[in-house]
Parts: sequence; C-alpha cells; structure tokens
Amino acid sequence: MSAGVVATQMAIMFLFLFIGYGLTKRGHFSADTSRDLSFIIANICCPSMLLAGIFTAPAMTGRELLEGGIATVVIYGILILLGLLVGPLLGIPKAERKFYQLMTIFSNVGFIGYPVVNAVIGPEGMAFAALFNLGFNLLIFTYGIVLLRQGQASVNWKTFLNAGTLSGVLAIVLLLTKLTVPTPVVSCLSYMGNAMTFFASAIIGHSLAGTSFKKVLENKKTYGFIVLRYLLVPILLGLALLIQPTAAQWWTSTRNAKTAAQFAARAEAQPTAPAAEETTAEPPEPERAYPELYAAMQDYNAEIYAGGQSGLTDPFAYEEAPLDLAAYGYDDDVLAVLWIPRLNLELPVYLGASRENLAKGAALLGQTSMPLGGENTNTVIAAHRGYYGAEMLRNVQQIQVGDKIQLTTPWETLIYRVSELKIIDPSDINAVLIQPGRDLLTLSTCHPYTRNSQRYLVIAEHDTAAADTTKEEDLQESAATWDETPRQVTVEDASGSSIAEVAPQALTPLPGEGSAESEGSAISNTMIWLENNALWAGLVVIAAAVGIMVIWKKHRED
Repeated sequence: MSAGVVATQMAIMFLFLFIGYGLTKRGHFSADTSRDLSFIIANICCPSMLLAGIFTAPAMTGRELLEGGIATVVIYGILILLGLLVGPLLGIPKAERKFYQLMTIFSNVGFIGYPVVNAVIGPEGMAFAALFNLGFNLLIFTYGIVLLRQGQASVNWKTFLNAGTLSGVLAIVLLLTKLTVPTPVVSCLSYMGNAMTFFASAIIGHSLAGTSFKKVLENKKTYGFIVLRYLLVPILLGLALLIQPTAAQWWTSTRNAKTAAQFAARAEAQPTAPAAEETTAEPPEPERAYPELYAAMQDYNAEIYAGGQSGLTDPFAYEEAPLDLAAYGYDDDVLAVLWIPRLNLELPVYLGASRENLAKGAALLGQTSMPLGGENTNTVIAAHRGYYGAEMLRNVQQIQVGDKIQLTTPWETLIYRVSELKIIDPSDINAVLIQPGRDLLTLSTCHPYTRNSQRYLVIAEHDTAAADTTKEEDLQESAATWDETPRQVTVEDASGSSIAEVAPQALTPLPGEGSAESEGSAISNTMIWLENNALWAGLVVIAAAVGIMVIWKKHRED
C-alpha cells in the first residue's frame, strides 16, 4: 500500500464533502434529506459494502480473526484510558469531560471507515473492519450511553439489534463458514455499498455547512484536543508498531539464552567418561548420560538409513517426534542447542517439527538422523524465517561456505563446517537425504523471506578435528572471514540445477512475519501469539487493569 493510494482516496472523499457543502449552501440538501440518507447508509449501504467485501475477500484463518479481535480490544482499551486523561490534561471543566471522552473513544467507523478500508486495503481488509465495528457497537451502546446520559440511565440491550451489529456478526459467520452466494447477489451488494462513499461524505459536508467555524476556532481547547487525539496518538501507536519487532526479538533471545544455559547446566551435571587408567587393557566405554536414550537414537539412525528414509516425503512437514523422550527418562523437551556464530544466534532444538516447537526455536525433523554424528547421518533442523519479531533464521542468507555451526547435545558438542548452500522446492527430499559415508548437518528454512514457496538449505559437514572455542572466539572468526559478495547458491527445481546469487544483507522484520502460519487450533495459536508477544501482552493486561480501576473509581464518584 502506497501513500499515494491513501492520498488519492482521501482527495476523492473531500471532493464529495465539498459537493455536499455546496448543495447545502444552495438549498438543495436539507436536514430531512440528510436524516433520510443517514438511515439508508446505516441500514443498507454500510451492511452491503461490508458483506460484498466479505464475499469477495480471500479466506481468513482463525488466527487472523483472533488477532483482529485482540487488536480491537487493545485499541479501544487505549482509547478509553486516553479519554479519561484528556479532560485533566486539557483543563476541561468536569461538566464537559464526558463529551470529550466520547469524542476520544468513538469515531466515524462505519460511514467513513468502511469506504476508506475498502478503497485502500481492499476486500481482505473488510473482515478486520467488521471486527472493529463490532467493538464500536458494543461500546457505543453501553459505555457510550452511560457517558451521554451522565450515568443516569441503564443500557437498553435491544439497541444492539441494529443493522451495523447484525451485519458484523453475519460477516464473521460468513468468514468462518466460507459460505458462497450467487454472483448477482454479490454484485447487487457491491453496487449498493459503493453508493456509501459519496453519500457519507456529502452528509459530512452538509453538517459542516451548518457549523460556525468562528466559534470552533475560538475554542482553544479544540486545538489541544486535535493535537492529542489525531496527532500524538497515531504517532505513539506507530512507534509501538515500529519497536514491537525489536522488543519481540529481545524477548525471544533472552528466553532462548536462558533455555540454552539451563540445558548446558543439566548436561554438565550428567555423568561423564571415567578418567583413563595406565593399563594395557582397552579403555572402558564412556559412562553416558541417559544411556537407554542414546542407544535408542543410535538404533533409530541405523534403521532409517537401512530403510532409505522411506517415510520422508517433505523436508519441512514432519511434526511428530520420532521418539518419546520421557519414556527414556529424559524430562526436558530441548534435545540440543544450535549455535551459529555468523548470525550470533543460539536456538534450542526441540524434537519434532510441530507448530509449538517451531514457535519456540528450531526443531529436528522426523525421518532424519538424531544429533549423534557418525557416518551415514544427516541431522536436519528446521526453523522459521523469522517469527513475529523473533529472528530465528531470518538472515540465513548471511551464512557462507566455511562457517562454523555448533550443535551441543547432552553427550557432546559437535562442530560442523558449511560446505554447500541450496534452494529447493518444498517437495524435493533428495537434498536432505542421508549421503552414504558422510556426517552432515542440514539447516532448513523458508525462502524467499515472508513467503513459503521454496526452502533454503545450509549443508554442513562434521569437522572431527575442530578444537573447542569460546563464543567470543567464534564471533571474532566470523568477523575476520566476512564476505560481502553475494552467496553462490545451488538452485534445484524441475528444470534442473543452476547457480543463483543471493545478497547477504541484513533483513528488517516485516509486520506480516509469521502470519502465514495457519495450522493448529485457535487455542494453540493464541498461546503461540501471546508467547511471542509476551511483552505487549503484559502491557495490555496492565493497561486494562488500570483502566478498569480508573473507570470504576470515576463512576463511583459520579
């Protein structure tokens, strides 16, 4: 969406506004006409535009609807708190503060909101507009009535049975059921809805024609309100959106570092090999931690190699954990820790590429080798290309041939060196198969960024002669060997094999990062969203609690 599209649409609406203003001044637009048109807009045009947009919009996931609902609650919660602060901040007399609260919280969501959303975003935006309008109706007919009547009258719940509320509910139902209707019906709704843009703008022009601009301009409080409500608030919300990815990345990095530290502490506490004795006899087998699990993983590696990994059909699709760790006395869900110095990235590795595991870190794919190393193994680890601000493998294209990748397990630390970079189709499994005689680690993520049409692979070979180094030394090595030239990546598709150049520049997280992941239940999706946005979720809870207390106190005083 460009600023030009928004500017063009607003210019059109202002032209319609001036037409309404001119018609009123020349006596062709009366108060009765305005009232009748308002009725038609509210009860026919507005619901028609909404439903037409819903019928032509692409399918939405339960996660998107849920996040839209959460965003609606958050926005109105902020506006309610701001409405309580406007009066004291601007020095408005107590008798007038409730009207300023109304102006702060409620705006022209339907008359103006629907046409703007439909023109700027398109049909896909109408679902979110419907959610927001539902929130508007719920508040305006409850809290809004209380404010208007100074708390002297109770809410009449019959007021909810209006065209705006009913059409919003119907829109959500249609989105969830994905019901289709004949094309003539959609066209009819679209024609009726399109009339709304002109009529709504003309009515505003009619209202302005009867307004005394001199009185408005003489009210100094108006200037302060406009600056606060329509300038500062959008700026603050915009800043919140800008810093959210950074905050989410910090939160995730902190959590992953803590998880890795806990994993390392548990690994150090486990039994190690006994000290060597001066004897001619063969050295004893090392006393390993979780010996039954180690043996089961060895057997699994041998089994899938002997069977040719017959169960592997998609290198990014295997969610089920191939082994039950708890059955072997392993009481943790983290099987290893991945350290990529080039990205200064440490990720916990979970067993099984389930949605929950991939939301927390990296995941070991089923039907690929357990992280033990050795001949005839290829441990394939998948991770998102960024996930709701968390970096994950967003900058995988910075990795270059020769880079170190370290995998720490409860038994040992395995060091690999990158040998090849590949881009493959999601259904191409040849690149992630075990290669006889080789000891490999393969990282898999989506490609291109924010899309899911290909896979980007980083293939690394076990460096058995590598010495143990600290993270600081690894970072120094990465800085000294940095190559700014594009990466030479092998592209394999149906047409054959070719070489592509991939620029290694750092990627800025985009707002839609992670939104394409739609599998899983609504409950699990909610938990994942909250987990990756924990900071903001906490702030919302705090704001909501403060808001409820302030509102309760105000009404008790009234």
